[in-house]
Amino acid sequence: FRPAEYGRKVTVERTFFSSGGQKGGYRLLNEDFRCVSRSAKDLEELLDVLNVQVDNALCLMDQETSKSFLTSGPADQYGFFLRGTELARVQASLQASQHRLDSMRQRVDREKDKLRALAAARDEAEGELRALQSVQQLDEAVSRA
Repeated sequence: FRPAEYGRKVTVERTFFSSGGQKGGYRLLNEDFRCVSRSAKDLEELLDVLNVQVDNALCLMDQETSKSFLTSGPADQYGFFLRGTELARVQASLQASQHRLDSMRQRVDREKDKLRALAAARDEAEGELRALQSVQQLDEAVSRA
């Protein structure tokens, strides 16, 4: 990542304050531990370039998460795996898509029923039109005779 600026090594340093009141910050340090940037934009760019997913529990684990993972059972570990690999999100998305698909199919069925009813009404109206046309033809024939 930007070897001309950082060299072969980039260190990200985060600062916390004991008072907790003021928000700490990040510093990006080069291989000589000199501050190159304090910009959140640069940090985001670094994370994107290196594909580091800080919100993915399988990439980075805080102490509390590590303890709960190590003491959990197989079912909890599988849940942790689903969240970390984002399979849980994919599964939820698939379920939502399936629900939308089912709703759409039901709507299509309702619209087909309406279409069949309209086609039947059209056929009935065409039959009445033919009957009226034949009556009109007979009336014209009688009038000419």
